[in-house]
Amino acid sequence: MAENPTQPIFEIDLAERGGRLVFKTPEELRQWNTAEQNKWLWLADAGRPMTEWLANSRHDFFSRLENFGEHWRRYVSAPTEIHQAFNSIKTTFEEFPKKSRVLLSTTPAAVFVFQLKEKRGDKVAAGAYAAVLNAQINTGGSTQSEFFEGIVEAFLFKREIEWTASGHQHELNRLKTQYDGEIARQDTRFKEIQEANRALNGVYDTALKEKNEALQKLHENQSSEFTKLIEKHVQNLAAIEKTYDQKLALRRPVKYWEVKEGYHRKRAVTFGVVALVSASVAAGGLGLLAYEYLGKLQPTENPKHWQIGLLVIGAFFAIWLVRVFVRLFFSHVHLATDAAERRMMILTYLSMSREGAQFAAEDKKLIVQHIFRAASDGLVKDDAAPPSFFEALTRR
Repeated sequence: MAENPTQPIFEIDLAERGGRLVFKTPEELRQWNTAEQNKWLWLADAGRPMTEWLANSRHDFFSRLENFGEHWRRYVSAPTEIHQAFNSIKTTFEEFPKKSRVLLSTTPAAVFVFQLKEKRGDKVAAGAYAAVLNAQINTGGSTQSEFFEGIVEAFLFKREIEWTASGHQHELNRLKTQYDGEIARQDTRFKEIQEANRALNGVYDTALKEKNEALQKLHENQSSEFTKLIEKHVQNLAAIEKTYDQKLALRRPVKYWEVKEGYHRKRAVTFGVVALVSASVAAGGLGLLAYEYLGKLQPTENPKHWQIGLLVIGAFFAIWLVRVFVRLFFSHVHLATDAAERRMMILTYLSMSREGAQFAAEDKKLIVQHIFRAASDGLVKDDAAPPSFFEALTRR
């Protein structure tokens, strides 16, 4: 499992007084403190009463580490408190091991003391422990000779006589073992990292291959769509060009029939109003004549022939005049409608040509003939004036 890079780590280098110590968690400090105490439990009984001061120093040292480690554990999420705990732990190591108040098991001198304990006993080792640290020795009371033998052995060790070589060799072997373990651990981590990199590279290669395939497919699709789009735009441009040419050719006819339509509509309105007014005037005039000539007759009196003839002639010409105006009205209405139809057919033809509709030769001929057919006068034969006397005589 990967280590948390944000977790603070305590580290101190005691050099020949204990080497380099690293504690990643409060639990590691507690375990180290407990193990270190257990290694020196024998010293409490073996060195009394001469080493009472050393026993107090060891107790004070281990108690402080335990308290500061507990403070670190309690405030593991508070950077300020952890920094304070680290400073206290560092001060404790500087006051005790570095000032020769406590001997740590990782020093060459401690190795010498442990070897002496195995070969000569606890009393001799206790004397050597006190002499190595230059500790104050309480010589009051009875003192066993083994204790002084240990002091002599320590004197020889400090003068590098006999014991020094074996002690340093043992420490060198310990460091070699530690170094080999560290190398093995780093090699394992290197293999794990290499395997992780291999897996990551495999995932990256797979993802890169998939992305390249997707990009290639997208490029092909876009190329195909772009080609189709170009072809469509070329067709649309050709249709627009064709329609534009036709529009230029038919612009004047459209304008002509538009003006024609407006002209006939205005005339239709004019003649419609005139027909309505003339009909009203004719009806009023005929009514007035009838009242003038016929309204004053007595019940037994018959109208005169000239009066009846005058009324008949007036009615004939009044009706004929009104029918002329009505005929002109319908003529202009028909002509306006015809002009609108022609203009609409031309615009429809242009619109269908713009949308790309294809016309057969016969259909196109029919449309053109209908658009450009000869214009009529708009007169309806059934609405013509009554035939004259001579026309009636000559008709079969």
